[in-house]
Amino acid sequence: MPSDSSDFTFYDCAYEELLQALGPINDSASILWTMFNDKTQMGFFDRYDQYLLNILYDPRILPGMTKEEVRRLLPEIMPAVRARVTDANRKER
Repeated sequence: MPSDSSDFTFYDCAYEELLQALGPINDSASILWTMFNDKTQMGFFDRYDQYLLNILYDPRILPGMTKEEVRRLLPEIMPAVRARVTDANRKER
């Protein structure tokens, strides 16, 4: 149980659960550098996950959209997502 392990394990689990509550609930072992891979322990909210959540919460992404509909919007969305993620990480320093 994470609460009985190290602080790192506890926080890693807590971050993942909080992030999953925001929308992307499917774990995947296919991507190593994400909180959503149970085999990887990040211990922090990495840029890759910041990109995922910023794409998901962009106002142009709507519930029920298909992968293809989202894929067509990505060239339009990504400049704003990159700017938000870069700005957020710059402020953390």
